[in-house]
Amino acid sequence: GLAIRGALPALADRLYDIIALIAKGLLLLASLALLAGTWRTIWEAIGGGAVVAMIAFVAVGLIVGHVMGGPEPENSLVLALSTACRHPMIALSIASANFPDQRFGSSILLYIIINVLVGMVYVAWHRRHRIAVIAA
Repeated sequence: GLAIRGALPALADRLYDIIALIAKGLLLLASLALLAGTWRTIWEAIGGGAVVAMIAFVAVGLIVGHVMGGPEPENSLVLALSTACRHPMIALSIASANFPDQRFGSSILLYIIINVLVGMVYVAWHRRHRIAVIAA
């Protein structure tokens, strides 16, 4: 993509929308395939307060990032999402190194799903709040 953009920027501009659509579709298909293959173990990971802890962890990250973002709405949005989106592979690496006989992939996937859902709620709130501030 970068090579085409550098060599043929007009062609890259024409292809951008269709390639972006294809990439989003493939991401959705890959996500669904991953969920289909792991839904049983994800379901087993739910319980014992794990979901509540994950929601709380994401919410605290969003709140801290939002507050630290300062008065600029764009800064608070980006910092909140960045703070809440801890890299799941780091968690998987640490867990696998300390407990090599256990599998953590479904827990990491569950965390990603919760992070996306809670993040969507935050982004919707942020948009509504920003519209209310602009209208006032």
